[in-house]
Amino acid sequence: MPDRRPFTAAAAMADAARPAPLTAAALRERIAARADLREDQRRARLSAVNTLARVAGLPADLVMLTPQALRRSFLERSAAACGLSRGSKANVTSLLRAALADAGVIDAESTPPPADPVAADWANAMVRLPPRGGIGLTRLCRFCAARGIAPAGVTEATFTAFRDYVTTRTLVGNVREACKTARRAWNRACRAGTGWPGQELTRRRRRHDYILPLSAFPPAFQADLAAFGKRLAATAFDDPFSDLQDAAGEAATVPPRPLKPKSVALRQDHCRWAASAVVASGVPITEITSLASLVTPLERAGNALRFVYRHAGAKAAAADPDSKAPDTQGQGKASAAGMHIAEALMMIARHVARLPQPDIDRLRKWGRTMRLDYRGMTEKNQRSMAEALDPAHDAALLALPQALLEAAYAMLPHNPVKAARLAMRAVSIALLLRVPLRLGNVHAQRLDRHLLRPGRGRAGFSAIHVPAAETKTPEPIDMWVSPALSDMLTAWTRDFRPIVAQPGCVWLFPGQAGAEAPITPQAFRDAVADTTEEWVGVRLTPHQFRHLAAHRCLAAREGEYETVRQLLGHATIETARRSYASTDQIAAVRRFDEVLNGKQRSGGPGRSRAVPPATAGGKPRYCGGRRTGH
Repeated sequence: MPDRRPFTAAAAMADAARPAPLTAAALRERIAARADLREDQRRARLSAVNTLARVAGLPADLVMLTPQALRRSFLERSAAACGLSRGSKANVTSLLRAALADAGVIDAESTPPPADPVAADWANAMVRLPPRGGIGLTRLCRFCAARGIAPAGVTEATFTAFRDYVTTRTLVGNVREACKTARRAWNRACRAGTGWPGQELTRRRRRHDYILPLSAFPPAFQADLAAFGKRLAATAFDDPFSDLQDAAGEAATVPPRPLKPKSVALRQDHCRWAASAVVASGVPITEITSLASLVTPLERAGNALRFVYRHAGAKAAAADPDSKAPDTQGQGKASAAGMHIAEALMMIARHVARLPQPDIDRLRKWGRTMRLDYRGMTEKNQRSMAEALDPAHDAALLALPQALLEAAYAMLPHNPVKAARLAMRAVSIALLLRVPLRLGNVHAQRLDRHLLRPGRGRAGFSAIHVPAAETKTPEPIDMWVSPALSDMLTAWTRDFRPIVAQPGCVWLFPGQAGAEAPITPQAFRDAVADTTEEWVGVRLTPHQFRHLAAHRCLAAREGEYETVRQLLGHATIETARRSYASTDQIAAVRRFDEVLNGKQRSGGPGRSRAVPPATAGGKPRYCGGRRTGH
């Protein structure tokens, strides 16, 4: 992306003075030129740099060796994604850490000498902790001791500086998790009651987090929001003579079709987000006494949307400091949260506050700025699909369920609980590959309700049925279960599920809460994503398996969006076409390539040779159809 910063002489001098990042090629030269390294050390470090360049898929002179760049290309990726074993990836990381510390790119994490008084204070504090109480504090201890910060002097500013240090001067893969672990360990040490010489720090909220809990708002607003939810769930029997009334005491309008409880809760959450944005824009929270108070006066809604728009831009700039796009440098950015807040404010203005049409039009104009274009998949999903459909990854993914199940059977006699967890992952991925249901429908499958058997006395499973009341669209789901999937479900329910399921549990994937609940959506999502990342090298969430199914269908049968619609349970074919429009362009390029290949085979005008035939002396015999050699 081109640099759109305004040109100034000071900016030009600053750019010229900033040293160029070290590249893999330059690091190779530095390692080869060092005379103090043993030959085995030199070979090991050069091999690590070469491995890094191979994993990045770029020439060595284009592989930047800054900590931020290394996290994106190597550290944050799983060993399988890098084409390495866990041990090999750890070895390469260790060798790179030593080479980059010698080159001054990162700091060597060395412990200060014991004679240093600050280091002695930290050592004395650490020995007071209970066993394993210092886990997570070692890096923070070294950071503070090297900078003369005693335990009693640690403040919030210390942790801010520590985060910057970990980000820019270490090869820690997950900076956020490392800093969170250090903060949690610090507070745990302060609460241990062993005389830790420091003060407990408050729990840090997420950056730019402005959304307040419902309990923070006045009781009048909470009551009005509850009445709004009741109105959204109203049926045709809740006529104007019922107890549904708006703030003015008039009969409340109800939607043409009652919303499901999950959708009602989502709309109420969006209204709470909108109220939080109004408060963040400068309105005292004591004035938020009803939903109508969010849009009256109308400037409140405008200021709230302006705040959310700029907040999204600041958040995007913080997430990607290298981005120079103008919409992430203080001007704002459209976001999903902003779009939902704009929709909630529009709903409130029309049906609750009943504002005049000119005000509705102004609010609609503001809302267009917040709107995201959902045509096609996001860039993140497109990258995931490209990686997953790579032939090597695709073959590994299709073979993964059977490989996991075989590993689970081998582990069963020695560690049955761990074997059951591995088998659950095998069946989950097999289910998502064959029957790409939504996360809300797949994690909560019931053996007595959703999974159908072929007949009396027959083993296995024949179909999956989800009633319309439990689906996103008002249509039921009926999916055929293949023999291969039926065999895996049978193995899971017969040999592994009884290990983790309590008596009376009807859930296909039992949760830890006992027989009353299935596995949580987040736990199911993490199990699937972590397993595909570790074993295949591509991190795929349950929802991305739906994208993968659509791509496979359209690759085999171009343009058959009706098949995709029925497979994924979309309400209309336009939804499927809009979501996967990029596959049409891919198919068009593929067909065009076939046209060119046909011309080459037929010897037509498009015929060409990638490498001209060479003479015995190595020089091309022909160039452009004209003899140039003997």
